[in-house]
Amino acid sequence: MPTKTKAQQSKEVMTKATTREASEAVKALNKLKVPNTVDVAEAGKRKTKAMEVYERAVALEVTDAASLELAGVFVNKCTAYVKAVDENFNPLETKLRAAKKAATEAVSEFVSFKSTINGPVLEGRAIVDGKIRVYEAAEKKRVDDLNAKAIADAKKKAEDDRKKQIDELKEQGTPEAKDAIKALKEEPVEIKPVFVPEPTKIAGLSHGEAWTSDIDRPDPDKALFALIQAAVKDFDRYGKFLEPNWTRINTEARNEKAKFDVPGYRAYDKGKTSHR
Repeated sequence: MPTKTKAQQSKEVMTKATTREASEAVKALNKLKVPNTVDVAEAGKRKTKAMEVYERAVALEVTDAASLELAGVFVNKCTAYVKAVDENFNPLETKLRAAKKAATEAVSEFVSFKSTINGPVLEGRAIVDGKIRVYEAAEKKRVDDLNAKAIADAKKKAEDDRKKQIDELKEQGTPEAKDAIKALKEEPVEIKPVFVPEPTKIAGLSHGEAWTSDIDRPDPDKALFALIQAAVKDFDRYGKFLEPNWTRINTEARNEKAKFDVPGYRAYDKGKTSHR
């Protein structure tokens, strides 16, 4: 049996550690029991347990398929926990709010209690959501890079094959050969992507785009000058952006996405996550 290199051994250790951290995060959440009654005196103890979930979420890393699967389990369990807390306490919250004038203090204590036990879990879920998005973005880039190289290689081979055909036709020297050479030169070389990224399938969790805009940095003065120059050249297109109307600018960013080209501003996808 071949001896493993230090790099391979190190990678195996890191993979095991990553999977272990993800598994511990799920275990910590499994220990978190959904309360059925409002007990403010117990809130501190419950927060301590919830903070363990939060700390495990911070330590969890999504670096491979195994840790991705566990991260998905963690996020879904967070969602189920929060839903259970809501189902147990939302009816009472509704009644307390209806009697707010007579029970202001009770409402305040209840909301504080609910936030105390839900807060760390929601923050932990948000952290893992972000790590999943980072992993998905890295996978997309990897596939895009593979496609770019595959397309470049295939295009070069197609062009080399066409050149070889043209050289062979030139040797024939017939009118038919000349027509064939002309047709080959005019024929476009079209290569389609060959790698398709595998979609991330995590039940109860979906990610989507959420495009918005911001002032272009790090040199806003220079960017503003560029916007003025653009408006001078094409006022119909860029003049409306001289006034920082964020409703209009954000709408334009959502519509144009990566094609947004207004100097002084930038469009970016901040992403959105849906839990079911």
